Amino acid sequence: MDLIYYIPAAATQGAALAALKGAPIGLSAATAQALGFALETHYRGVTRGPDGLAGFCATHRRPDDPDYPYQIDCADFGAETWTQFAHRGSPLWVGWRSDSPPRPAELLRHGILEGYDVLLADGNRWHVPCARKFPRTLSLDRDGNVIYQPMPRFRAFSEKVFAIGEIVFGTRATDAPIPTDRDWFDLAAQALGWNYRLGAFDCSALGLLNEANIAVRPLERPSPEWGIIEAALDFPRLRQIILDEKKKEATQSTGSG
Repeated sequence: MDLIYYIPAAATQGAALAALKGAPIGLSAATAQALGFALETHYRGVTRGPDGLAGFCATHRRPDDPDYPYQIDCADFGAETWTQFAHRGSPLWVGWRSDSPPRPAELLRHGILEGYDVLLADGNRWHVPCARKFPRTLSLDRDGNVIYQPMPRFRAFSEKVFAIGEIVFGTRATDAPIPTDRDWFDLAAQALGWNYRLGAFDCSALGLLNEANIAVRPLERPSPEWGIIEAALDFPRLRQIILDEKKKEATQSTGSG
């Protein structure tokens, strides 16, 4: 099942009557941005949400989907489990059917980005993209050398990931700010959001993140189960390079002895 989102009419800039007629509602810019992946598809007014009031629900389902609800009650969307958040002052509910929480395949975006499968706290493996493998643009510097850069939409995220890498490998300036717990959480959620219709609130409601899967630990640990940020940093490849180098050194040492 897909995720269902509910926003009460009082939190919108439009009138409740417009919501009940299924007309577009004006949202705060912050809320619209948070739900962009849902609002760009399908949403409609509802007479009763999980708070018992009028508002509207948004979902990624297609109108021609036989399961797409045409009734005007939140319960008709099939959502029974709801988690409430406040996004920059705007109330927001995230929900799904209690007996059918969303699985990775149901939230997968088109055009999956290359990376690694990571076991998350819900017991499922989710495909986390590696920042080094993002599609890149090619340009020339003033000396005519080719410069590779992540495509514009990936650059801000890539910079954050590489900044974490600088902290991990000790190459970052000592006066650089240390990421907060919320920075780590948001970075992990954003990493998941490239391949799945997920945001920070969704990751929280679904219970996907824990200390282990957002941590960055030593590369050379035995039989590693990679975390989200480790996958984004390409740790599996880096670890294999280190192991191959050690094997090569051991072979050369044995041969010379």
